[in-house]
Amino acid sequence: MSYTLRPLVEALRIKYCPIRFSYSTRYSHYDLPTDVVTRLQRLYFPKDVEDLHTKHTEVGVWFWEVVENIEMEEVKKKIG
Repeated sequence: MSYTLRPLVEALRIKYCPIRFSYSTRYSHYDLPTDVVTRLQRLYFPKDVEDLHTKHTEVGVWFWEVVENIEMEEVKKKIG
């Protein structure tokens, strides 16, 4: 959780709701797009070690996609 999902959630929050970037998953249903929340929920409960490995890999790839697509000008507009 601390090394995979938390950084992803923080990156998603910076992208979509930078004012509450440190809220972790609190209010994520309100702050993040529905498709993002649905994708994120799927990653939280791996069924076995193999699924954990698969989800860990997916989180890493998604994290870097989000980070690379954060536009600082958009973030600045959202925070005022």
